[in-house]
Amino acid sequence: MSVSTISPALGGAAAQPARGQLSFARVMRSEWIKFTTIRSTLWGVALALVGGAGLAGLMAYAFLVGPSLDSTLTAAEMFSEIGDRPALAVIGFDIKLTYALVAILGVLLISTERASGLWNATLVAVPSRTPALTAKLLLSGVAGTVLGFVAAVATVLITAPTLAHYGFEQPLLDPILAQVVVGAAVFTGLIGVMSTAVASVVRSTAAGAGIVLGLFLIVPSIVGLIPGEFAAQLAQLLPSAAGMMLLQPVDAIGWSMLATGFLVFLGWVVTSVVLALVLLKRKDV
Repeated sequence: MSVSTISPALGGAAAQPARGQLSFARVMRSEWIKFTTIRSTLWGVALALVGGAGLAGLMAYAFLVGPSLDSTLTAAEMFSEIGDRPALAVIGFDIKLTYALVAILGVLLISTERASGLWNATLVAVPSRTPALTAKLLLSGVAGTVLGFVAAVATVLITAPTLAHYGFEQPLLDPILAQVVVGAAVFTGLIGVMSTAVASVVRSTAAGAGIVLGLFLIVPSIVGLIPGEFAAQLAQLLPSAAGMMLLQPVDAIGWSMLATGFLVFLGWVVTSVVLALVLLKRKDV
């Protein structure tokens, strides 16, 4: 009886499975597939889009019916509290809702994968870990930027007819308007990055959302209750106040103040990203 043998060369070749090259482009494509298939992120995007457009519609309606509901209220009085360029001011009101929804979306982008175990599987496929989190941060930033831009443009287009009715016409090709719209998009994009970075450090959706929304919504209110010049200066260093400087008309505040606000907010974002990357490398998931 003869025993069949396998040559060492063929056996060695058979023992080595074919391996695909793990490139950042493939990691990014994987994150995009997850982003477009996980229901929580899709609902987050839909809510941000509907919420931004819906709030703009409510503001336009309120402006339109305000004087008719109160016969003593004039258009000048109605717009006196939001400045002489309401078309720019309403963007800031709308973005406050949009950036809260983008923050929640940034948290959900990674917290849902933690809960299901998909994030652990991703890190097994990407052992160095850094490309996986970098791809997720980049995707969150792009999503936040697009949502902020769409919300700002929708606000301008929806409220423009009502504002024009009261004599506050805003040229759509105005450079200052473009600066505010771009500033809104950059602001929400960086919020998305920061939110995902914070959520990668904690293990639950509630903790991630609580930290981010608390930092942007609750902490400023608490600091505002503290009297004194120091509290006022501290408030300007908070991420919400610094980021909202990007939505201020540059001809009113100057490029130096706008750049200062951007750099302060960017410092918060970079710090959160560096902390997330360091902890991802050092601790178990």
